[in-house]
Amino acid sequence: MTYEFKNEEQQKINVYLKKMGYMEASNQVYQRWSKVDTTFLIKACNNGLSIIGIARHLGRTPMAIRLRIKKLGLNYRRPNL
Repeated sequence: MTYEFKNEEQQKINVYLKKMGYMEASNQVYQRWSKVDTTFLIKACNNGLSIIGIARHLGRTPMAIRLRIKKLGLNYRRPNL
């Protein structure tokens, strides 16, 4: 059984997802991580940049950033706001 959203409902969901950073332009989807991108990620994590900020800069999804952080074994802490 599938549920089809009404256009208005889908728009609200899309606005929420975009606000949370899940629907940002991801021009790097399925692309290998370059050494430059990996180096940037490491430095950004060490400097406390947000996951969403890093994702936007690299053109990747926040989930891709989290997974890469985990794979590299980085110790990432959320920035204190």
